[in-house]
Amino acid sequence: MVLAIFVERGRYQSVRYIGLLFGVTALFLMFVPMFTLRRYGRVESGRNYMQTTTVVERGPFSFVRHPQYLGYMFISVTFMLTTQHWLVVALGVPAIVLFYLYSLGEEGRLKGRFGEQYEAYMARVPRFNLLAGAIRAAKRGRVERQESG
Repeated sequence: MVLAIFVERGRYQSVRYIGLLFGVTALFLMFVPMFTLRRYGRVESGRNYMQTTTVVERGPFSFVRHPQYLGYMFISVTFMLTTQHWLVVALGVPAIVLFYLYSLGEEGRLKGRFGEQYEAYMARVPRFNLLAGAIRAAKRGRVERQESG
């Protein structure tokens, strides 16, 4: 991120605009989960928002299991697309891979912590695929409305 400040902006304006769309999405994915976990995760008073006592399936967590990691990946893509500089890409790609690998470890910890509840959540919500997650969430919502109505 710091390097992106010092390198020249990319010359392809349309690619830069796509990068900015990734950036806006990244900000949403990075910050909204903090409030969502705090509100719905039954966090004990004085504890960190990540120390939930239940699996949260609301907000961005209804679309993807790791919205913050996806946001970090998207912010890396943002810098790569807006700078279009080889060095930013060379550093951004490994960062994305590391966020992905870290999410795999996080899933192991969450399965250990929440057991079957988290495994059922994993079956319903994709790890990172926002489009598939949105489609699945829409289908779940439609089924829930039919069952309650």
